[in-house]
Amino acid sequence: TMLKYTRLVKISEELLSDSAANLEPFLADRLGRAAGITENDIFLTGASTLGAVTTSGLGATAPSNSAVSAANIADMYYALSQPYRQGASWVMRGATEGAVRKLTSAVFTFGQTPAGQVGQTGFDWLYSPGSRVYNSDEMDAIGSAARSILFANMSYYYIVERAGLVIRRLDQLYAASGQVGLLASFRVGGAVTQSEAFKYLLHPTTT
Repeated sequence: TMLKYTRLVKISEELLSDSAANLEPFLADRLGRAAGITENDIFLTGASTLGAVTTSGLGATAPSNSAVSAANIADMYYALSQPYRQGASWVMRGATEGAVRKLTSAVFTFGQTPAGQVGQTGFDWLYSPGSRVYNSDEMDAIGSAARSILFANMSYYYIVERAGLVIRRLDQLYAASGQVGLLASFRVGGAVTQSEAFKYLLHPTTT
């Protein structure tokens, strides 16, 4: 599935001419950041086959709608078959990672690991060396019916980009109102190609 996204920003001609801070490059940078956030949302939680979380399978069920257990992390890890575990990573909100890091289990399973050990780089990984953690606010927060953690091998998620971010300056369209338009657009698509390589943690609807 290919989708096109657009964003229009209108600026007064006076602001553009009076700006001492070179406003157009600043707006172009902000539009680029907005496009990146949009792509993050599309590829993680997008509708239909676009979202990795949307199309992944159940890896474990949390004990409540307000907590994650140590057993959940182990269940999630082993929910992926061995070929997919190699190179798999975790995706969750920063607050969710904070809750996981407070769990008690085997030494250094969830907390910080000593520096200098091969394959262990402090807060970079979780449960098994090489299984890195990435934070994204597009993931659900811990809560009722939330899918708060994704454990997946992202090499089985394919992204198609038909055109990169394009920003057009529209000088004439809004001239009557004394404005200049900046129209940003891009077309992307993505899909999970191997559903067995994607698992999520589900919170129940009741405590």
